[in-house]
Amino acid sequence: MGILTLVEETDWVALIFLPKKLNKQVRLCANFSTGLNKALMTNAYPTPSPEDLHEALEGWVVDTLQLRPVRRLCEVSD
Repeated sequence: MGILTLVEETDWVALIFLPKKLNKQVRLCANFSTGLNKALMTNAYPTPSPEDLHEALEGWVVDTLQLRPVRRLCEVSD
C-alpha cells in the first residue's frame, strides 16, 4: 500500500512504546525529547498587547451586539 516505508535511522527518531491499558487495549506513547523537539521549527505567535490592538483597530467600529446570540446557544442543564 505504500503507507509505511523503510527509512535509514535519523537524528530525530522518537522512541515509541505500547503499554497495555487496564481495559486490555494498547496506548501508543512516544518520547519526543530524544531529538524530534530540536528538529522542529519553532513558530512564535505572541498575543498582541491592548495598545497594538487599539492601534490596529483605529477607525473601526466594533459591534458587541453580535456576541449576544452566541450566549443563547449554550444551554445549561439544571
